[in-house]
Amino acid sequence: MARIVLESLFAKPGLATFNAGEESLLMQYLQRRTASRRVEFVSEIQDLQLYRNGRTQAGYQYTSFGFLRVCRYLGAGLSTIVRDVFGVVRRSDMEAWMFDPARAVHIFNDVLSLRFQRMTERQMVRSEDEKLLEGLIGAKHRLLDNYEFCDMTRQLLAQQSRPICLHQATVNSRRLVLCFRAQDPVLQIKIGGQTLPIYDGYYLINSEVGGGIHGLHALFSSLGRVLGESSDELRIAHAGKKFQQRLADMLYLLTSQRHDVNLLQKIIMKAIQAPMITTTAGEDERERCEKRIGKHLHQCGVPKWLLSDVFLLARQLSEGADVNLLHLVQALSCQVAKMDLDRRQQLEQLNYQLLFGGIKLGSAHG
Repeated sequence: MARIVLESLFAKPGLATFNAGEESLLMQYLQRRTASRRVEFVSEIQDLQLYRNGRTQAGYQYTSFGFLRVCRYLGAGLSTIVRDVFGVVRRSDMEAWMFDPARAVHIFNDVLSLRFQRMTERQMVRSEDEKLLEGLIGAKHRLLDNYEFCDMTRQLLAQQSRPICLHQATVNSRRLVLCFRAQDPVLQIKIGGQTLPIYDGYYLINSEVGGGIHGLHALFSSLGRVLGESSDELRIAHAGKKFQQRLADMLYLLTSQRHDVNLLQKIIMKAIQAPMITTTAGEDERERCEKRIGKHLHQCGVPKWLLSDVFLLARQLSEGADVNLLHLVQALSCQVAKMDLDRRQQLEQLNYQLLFGGIKLGSAHG
């Protein structure tokens, strides 16, 4: 093969975001995405092989998910070694000679050549508009179109006795995240010098290229969201018998349940009354509290680099008073928006546990 000169191993599609009042724009966007989708069985090695321009012979570039999916089928650990040799992430203690994009691509192509036969049972999901190879799915995979999924969810929510509206939707390649909430807030609180409405609602995910379909109960505010615990009853795979019926049952179960408003108000008021970080007893005491709570949060999965931003925002929300549990939860909800989707969801579920008492951090006086 000719010399390979690549700036990136795979494409990172932009995130399309739609907020309240933009449901029609969302549906139009999903329709266009459906029209651009092409699903075909892998027939020859050139369908997946990388060439010197970082694309397949037909001109498609892998997305990060598509690349990881192909590597997963080819062999355990392949994506890790290819990305490491390519230099997708370079630590400061590693020198330039330790990376070689051309060699990384050759490693990928060599393993593909060795094990190509196992790929012919897979189907490629490609975007014609953007010339992207977005994933591989098995022959038994039941591809659930994101437009169809969104439309089905909207119809079920329209049957509720209370008005439900879109809070936010995000589309990342073939992955759709839907956030719907009650039109009226369950509570309005004073925080950070403003009135903050808090809504209860639902969080749903579908990926056309695998990963399952699942839903969670959620709370939303302008600062972020907290997500309830995962449940096997609210998760289904893109395969198996009676797929459409199981999907309808899962969506009905999710949307027919809601938070107990009285209980929710009590929990939020309790969080307001729970001091976590003292800001009125001097810098030393504040730093001691933040260090103790930061240790607990890090053990629960919050990265250390994020903690300083969380504590800074929490202090801003408290307006000079002691930081309470709700300040901390809202600050963490806001800051985790910097994370990738999977990590963000984990931390938003952690936040739910903090708010509802599933995880204890102690108090400012603990």
